[in-house]
Amino acid sequence: QLELRQMQQELGITFVFVTHDQEEAMTMSDRIVVLSDGQIQQTGTPEEIYKHPTNIFVADFIGTSNIYNGYMTKMGQATFLGASFACGDKVAVGTRIRAIVRPEDVIIKASSEGALSGTVVSSIFKGDCYEVTVLCDKSEIVANHAAPLPKDAAVGVDFRTENVHLIPEYAQQNHFTGVISAEGRLEIEEGVFLPKTFGTATHGKKATGYFAPSDARMSDDLAEGFAEGNIISAIYVGDHYVYTIRSKNDIDYTVDDEWLWNIGDHVGVIVDEKDIHMTVEL
Repeated sequence: QLELRQMQQELGITFVFVTHDQEEAMTMSDRIVVLSDGQIQQTGTPEEIYKHPTNIFVADFIGTSNIYNGYMTKMGQATFLGASFACGDKVAVGTRIRAIVRPEDVIIKASSEGALSGTVVSSIFKGDCYEVTVLCDKSEIVANHAAPLPKDAAVGVDFRTENVHLIPEYAQQNHFTGVISAEGRLEIEEGVFLPKTFGTATHGKKATGYFAPSDARMSDDLAEGFAEGNIISAIYVGDHYVYTIRSKNDIDYTVDDEWLWNIGDHVGVIVDEKDIHMTVEL
C-alpha cells in the first residue's frame, strides 16, 4: 500500500484503485467513491466519507456505526434513544432523522451519570481498546473503551455530540413519482399502485408519493402487500433492521422491521393509507 501510494506521488498521475477492503480504501485514497449495486452512494475524501456519510449504507459499510431513529426537536437539537442531544447538523425541525454515532464518540460513565443508562452486554478486546456493547432499553450501543467492563454492570452513556451526524430519514427512501390513475391512485411501477385514493379529479396528473420506512412493514403473505420483492440488504439500527426490498421492476422499497429476515426472502410491502404523503403537480 505504501509503495503504491509513494509511486503515485512520485509519478504525479491519477491512480484508480478498486478494492473491497474499507481500511485499504481509507488508507490509500485522496478521494473515495463508494458504490453499491452499481450505483454511486457517495464521493468524497476519506474524512468526509467517515465523518459525514450521506446515507446509512455508507455509515454501516465504512467502519462501525451506531445508527438510531429520531427526529429534530428544535433547531440544533435532536431526540433519539429517548433523550435529547445538541447536534451541529442543520436539519429542519420535525424532520425524522437517522443519528450516526461512531464507537469512539461514545463515552461510558458511572451509572448515575450520562444522558442514558444501560447494562453491559459484552466487552471484547480489540487490540487498542475494548469494544463494549451496552443495552439501553431495547437498543444496543457499541463503544470503544480503554478497559474491560463486567457483564451486566450498570453504566451511564453519553456522546461527543459535536461528532454526531444526522441524516434525514427521507433521503433517497420511498419517494415514488408516477401518474394518477382513473381510480385516483398513484401508479409507481407497472401495475403497482400506492394504497391511497386521491380523487378522480386528479386523473392523469403527475404526482410524488412518500412514506417513511418506519411506517411500513413486511409480510410473507404477498396478498397483504401493495408491492412485493426480494430482500437485498439489511442494516441493524439500534433495536431493529432497515431492509431494502427490490421488486421485479428494480424498484427499491425501504422498510423498518424488528424481526430478522433472510437476504433473498420474497416478501410483501405493507403501508397504511394514512401514512402516505402525496404531492400532486398543479
